[in-house]
Amino acid sequence: MKDWLRSAGSFLLPHLLSWVTGAVGLPILLLARTLVLQLLERFQVNVWAWGAIDKFSFLLFGIGWFVSIIICEHRYEQAQAKGEIWRQFLRSLGIHVAVLAAIALVIWFV
Repeated sequence: MKDWLRSAGSFLLPHLLSWVTGAVGLPILLLARTLVLQLLERFQVNVWAWGAIDKFSFLLFGIGWFVSIIICEHRYEQAQAKGEIWRQFLRSLGIHVAVLAAIALVIWFV
């Protein structure tokens, strides 16, 4: 019974950690969109172009968010084979939190 539980846990852990990483990435996605809108207003871009720029940038940020989740999940699977999954998770989480803080600081100063 313990072997089954251990193999299920080793299969599920990288996936669950990638969900956590993705959940941390959602505020990054939303704050990046807010930053784009503030920059559009700050640099006095034509109001008629705002919709297209907003939608296209949100699409690009969403693709970047999705790719980062896939990369993190792949790295979690590799790290689990080496027994370093928690180190990799904390490193990825730290990077995401640093990006979140950087975007929040830029928004605060713009």
